[in-house]
Amino acid sequence: ATDNQINGNTISGNNLRGILIVGSGNIRNRVQSNTFTGNAGPAIDLGSTTATDFNGGNGITPNDVGDGDAGPNTYQNFPVITQASPSGTVQGTLNSLPNGTYAIDFYASGTCNVTGPDAQRVLGSTFVATDASGNATFNLTLPSPPAAGEFVTATATDLSGNTSELSSCFVISSAQQLITITASDSTASEQGPSPGAFTFARAGPTDTPLVV
Repeated sequence: ATDNQINGNTISGNNLRGILIVGSGNIRNRVQSNTFTGNAGPAIDLGSTTATDFNGGNGITPNDVGDGDAGPNTYQNFPVITQASPSGTVQGTLNSLPNGTYAIDFYASGTCNVTGPDAQRVLGSTFVATDASGNATFNLTLPSPPAAGEFVTATATDLSGNTSELSSCFVISSAQQLITITASDSTASEQGPSPGAFTFARAGPTDTPLVV
């Protein structure tokens, strides 16, 4: 199917995936603001380029650099979430076609299945623009923040309506708010070159990057 909008639905309890789009010419199928839960396969599966039925699912399709491949919904690349917190702050990247505009839609779920993430709750959205190399970043505070212990995921949709599969899960840890930075004092002589040395100490989890 081509040129469809699947918006605002609850898609739950399927024995296979939630939504399957197959066939190389089946594009511009916009899938936004839906919730997915309890499906046995991926919430959104951009499947085989040759199949025409439910047997054409192929699971999670990896991103390709520059997003130059063709297939269902153009095999639109999904975003990569690099940071998220219970305060609602979420950061990440998108690599896709150069000089394009994309809607990034965020979801939360209490589970992260090995077959693909769920999307049980809509958190918010933003737009990003890729540069000449096809790269974009996002850094925003969501209007509906995730809770500690939930998983955050996202989709990307181009202006033509090609929606990606869901991104990999990013778990929200309450410990992420407990990072602290302290620095030692330092003294230096006013006469002649005399550098001061400061020692910075980080307390809390160390599994996320931090810039001081």
